[in-house]
Amino acid sequence: MKIMGREAKLNAEIRCFHELSNRGKLTTHRKKVNFAMLVVKDLKVINHLPSSFATLQSKAVVSLLKYWKHQGYKESSIHNKISVLRNICTYFGNNEFPDNKTLSIRRDKPTFCMPTENFSLSDIDNLFSRDICTLQKSFGMKSSEAIKLKYTDCYIDRVIIRKAVSYNYQDRYIPFLNDEHRRVFYSILDKYKPLTISEFLGTRKSRTQLRGSLNQLGLTDLEYFRKIFIYRSYHELSIDNDQESAFNVVMNWCGITNKHILKEIKQWLENS
Repeated sequence: MKIMGREAKLNAEIRCFHELSNRGKLTTHRKKVNFAMLVVKDLKVINHLPSSFATLQSKAVVSLLKYWKHQGYKESSIHNKISVLRNICTYFGNNEFPDNKTLSIRRDKPTFCMPTENFSLSDIDNLFSRDICTLQKSFGMKSSEAIKLKYTDCYIDRVIIRKAVSYNYQDRYIPFLNDEHRRVFYSILDKYKPLTISEFLGTRKSRTQLRGSLNQLGLTDLEYFRKIFIYRSYHELSIDNDQESAFNVVMNWCGITNKHILKEIKQWLENS
């Protein structure tokens, strides 16, 4: 039996990663796969090819960064390459990947835009879009997670966002705060069982309809109602807890770990 080489094994992991993540258009998936495979080739060039993304060491990432800079890549291109590599490594359990500050990678613009308008779910006419936004507003999940959630993704006291669905490829949970909270979950997901919203409607159509519904309200942010969840949950928890504890709990529920985004959200919440 032929033994798979390191490059072939890494490319197989890339394909597995994108097949399981199941996000966006097929053409976008193919581009991301090809993009990641080019990163593997660069690792081979600098002689830092790991046996798996789970074992990629920090020094290899640093060497890769130096190689890209020597090749004359733009800062934005390097940022994108590092982001792709970090996502894959995180998915395969590599928690040693250095952050952008350690790598001295600049970040030119904020990634968390604060909601400035005030809309309610009743303003959304499209029923599919309203269901997606209800899940976002009630449980703080991203739209990409909401459309892939199944009615079985829960225990008696919590909603489970599984690794294959989670936007940052890590398992997490959001507790049911009361019976009404639990009822909201089942009232939506029971309508589609045994399918997810994306399986029932189609991933592309789900996102297109959601974007269209929000555009009718003058919104361009697909995560608007998720941010409402963050705002409301933080202030409710702050009543009986210190602000730092409340903030950490809500961020864990939402799966937000990026230091820069956490800083932006914290400043927004403290000033709101």
